[in-house]
Amino acid sequence: MDNYRLYIKIVELGSFSKAAEKLGITQPTVSKQVDRLEERLGSQLFKRSTRQLILTAAGERYYERAKEMDALVRATEHEIKHISNEDESLLRIATSPALASTVLPTVFEQLTHKYPEVRFHLWVEDSAPLGYYQRHFELEYDLFVREGEGAESNMSSRPLGEIPLGFYASPGYLKEHGTPSSLDELTRNHRCLGTRIAQTNPWIEKMVGDLPVQNWQWELTSNEGLCMVAHAEAGLGVLFLSQHVVQAALERGTLVELPVGQEHLQKIPVTALYRREYLKPLARECLDLLIEHMEAKYPRDLSPPGTA
Repeated sequence: MDNYRLYIKIVELGSFSKAAEKLGITQPTVSKQVDRLEERLGSQLFKRSTRQLILTAAGERYYERAKEMDALVRATEHEIKHISNEDESLLRIATSPALASTVLPTVFEQLTHKYPEVRFHLWVEDSAPLGYYQRHFELEYDLFVREGEGAESNMSSRPLGEIPLGFYASPGYLKEHGTPSSLDELTRNHRCLGTRIAQTNPWIEKMVGDLPVQNWQWELTSNEGLCMVAHAEAGLGVLFLSQHVVQAALERGTLVELPVGQEHLQKIPVTALYRREYLKPLARECLDLLIEHMEAKYPRDLSPPGTA
């Protein structure tokens, strides 16, 4: 026990022996601790007699301060416990705008149904800067859910699924301009909308291989996919994008998928990154739901290379 709390107990009970009995220690132990406290303070705290303990002026002042200290420490301990409990119910996830809007709502709804006390904080950014994982993620977030493969870091990486790329257009646009029957016809006769379409972009290079995307007629390009859906719905052109971003528009019927180009396109991997040693139960549960959701909607192709 802290000396100041022992001292408070002695004063309140008026006896070394009663304090020792209350605290489950011996009376000599109490006497030794008081002697050490007085030696450290350089002042006598009690006038000892056979009948009662009488506080000195220094003893009175130390008792007042000890009670203030005890109240402050107890309040702080209560606050820390409250913060710890709050932190356990707060799930912090860093992700992209597309995944935050298309994948996480379903997962969050399932998690909230199971754990009503859960709260969420989303950090949403279209792309993570170099060194982001080392500088920020492992200290500030429980999970990072990203489009792409696992980054170079000391975190654990869990593949979640693979999302197809495709070409999409509004029914109104196709009625006016016709439906292309081949990728060549699409790129020659139609306006294209897309994200990060520069051939020097390593993401595009991996997704489209040797397709000369830099030579296509791009009506509109952007670094962010969600805003492109509205432009495609407005009939501005044919949208080249990942399926999960356009899924809601497909379900509304405001966009339709064009059956061209699939033989040239790769799928986009979606990956979760996390620190295994710091993965709290809610984050583990969220990760399990993410795995279940993504494997159901966008399963990974696990067939050996070269097999159909």
